Amino acid sequence: MLETIHSLGLFFIRNLDFSSLLCYTKGVDYSPFLTASRLDLFAECAASAVLSRTEEYSEAAARGTETHADLLVSGRLPAMYREWFGREPRFEVAMAWRPADGMTRKLGENLERSYDLDSVGWLAGTADALDVVGHTISVADLKTGHAQTRGSLGPPGSSRQLRFLAWLVWRCVAAANPGWRPERIRVAWFMHQTQATGGVERWVEDAEIDPVDLERWVDRLVHRAKAAQNLVPAARPGEWCRWCPCFDACPAQGDAIRRLAELPDGPLSDDDAVTAFRALAAVERQVERAKKALAVYVDRRGAVDMGNGKKLKMARSTLRRIDARIALASGIIPPTACEVSVTQASIAAALPDSDLDEIMSRLEEAGAITTASSAAYVKVTKK
Repeated sequence: MLETIHSLGLFFIRNLDFSSLLCYTKGVDYSPFLTASRLDLFAECAASAVLSRTEEYSEAAARGTETHADLLVSGRLPAMYREWFGREPRFEVAMAWRPADGMTRKLGENLERSYDLDSVGWLAGTADALDVVGHTISVADLKTGHAQTRGSLGPPGSSRQLRFLAWLVWRCVAAANPGWRPERIRVAWFMHQTQATGGVERWVEDAEIDPVDLERWVDRLVHRAKAAQNLVPAARPGEWCRWCPCFDACPAQGDAIRRLAELPDGPLSDDDAVTAFRALAAVERQVERAKKALAVYVDRRGAVDMGNGKKLKMARSTLRRIDARIALASGIIPPTACEVSVTQASIAAALPDSDLDEIMSRLEEAGAITTASSAAYVKVTKK
């Protein structure tokens, strides 16, 4: 029987028609309670699932979106990524699952993370690329961050995002084929990093997930999600707050100044130091957001009367750059008037096929490199 179903192509999620799996009346659109990409944040702070969210524009995120749009298209996926699947996968597949009754929906493709659902209680996610062949699920997520290095995201098999996306695929296939279970689940990060030289480095980090282990993990996730839905959880501030979309609505962030004011005047304890670091990060983010909001308002509104004979206005400075090579070639100024600046990035751009480490070593031996320490500052490290 399974062979017959397979031959009909029903196991390939590209051919599944989920419209017949449920009937509902289109009315109010609801957002999902949780999405795959926010599960790491939810694991640190359950309040992030219930507080109101504000999405901020980010140039880095915009570049990532452009890269996704450019690569996650039939015929344009880099060969390295395509070979991991073994054939052309499906792209940007949005899915949702409702734990209360097990209902599953394929929402569509290329929805740009817009999930319009008919009721509350849904958990949703979008797989950048996926395929189902026989009893094997393959799911991959494209990562484009500049700061990401090999292994920096952790084992892909432990990724909550990839685990949940694999679960959504499982439920979608099983919804059309009752009793179906995967025998193999493959997940991967497709790493795409733009170098300072303008080149691109690509690599794949992959793993396999045991289906039984995935079921147990989902059970724990659902238990925590239900608890968060039934009782508004306390916010838990930490490093993860920096990019949290609930920052503006979070009571823990509004409390940051009070936490700083309550620090002792004398020597700090370890707990005091952690509290100070987190509270300062929250206050700094609030200040930056307030500056942005003020700039946007004044730029649109125009001059704002402060009531004391002064006004708030937008000010823009003009920076004039002089090209040293053109200036010297012109003969208008002597060589002593020029300051030459050389960086590793400029060397790499000028000599893309050279060994940058070797060049830096030779420059150091020639006495061209001096080292200066910056002012000491506090940062978070893993060790």
